[in-house]
Amino acid sequence: MRTCIHEGCDRPTEKMKLCRSHYWKEWSRREGPRKKIAPKGSGIEEKLRFIGWEVDDQTGCWNWLGLIDKHGYGVMARTAVGQFAHRASYHVFVEPVIKGMPIHHKCANRRCMNPSHLELTSQRDNLGEMFLRNFYEKRIAALEAENRELLARLRSSTRARSSTTTSV
Repeated sequence: MRTCIHEGCDRPTEKMKLCRSHYWKEWSRREGPRKKIAPKGSGIEEKLRFIGWEVDDQTGCWNWLGLIDKHGYGVMARTAVGQFAHRASYHVFVEPVIKGMPIHHKCANRRCMNPSHLELTSQRDNLGEMFLRNFYEKRIAALEAENRELLARLRSSTRARSSTTTSV
């Protein structure tokens, strides 16, 4: 059985090579490789300010410093306005969020939570904007190029096989 990596601690490990006690102490002190977590009972605004963001001087984006999900969005603990940092930012700095309405990133940066880069929109308008930005067109063009390349290789290998069978 593995023991805690803290000096003098011989308790068994639970997570990240730490015993339960040291694991939670490090979380509360925001030490080590863990992300910041706001104190229990904090409101939305306190959570946003506690975890924080960094301002990108070139784009003006407020990039979320907390957890990032697999799609690139900043994530908070579940709150009344949803789990995403950009939704919480819109709720705190602009107006309450309407449930089910997407909040569009005008800057196309999913980590951004700058209220001036966010707008409440319909799903249709949000998807339309994504198409205008060529997210999908670029991917489709890349896949079409890949398909043309594969088809050319397939045709050349078929020609090579047919020429070897006719010469034998």
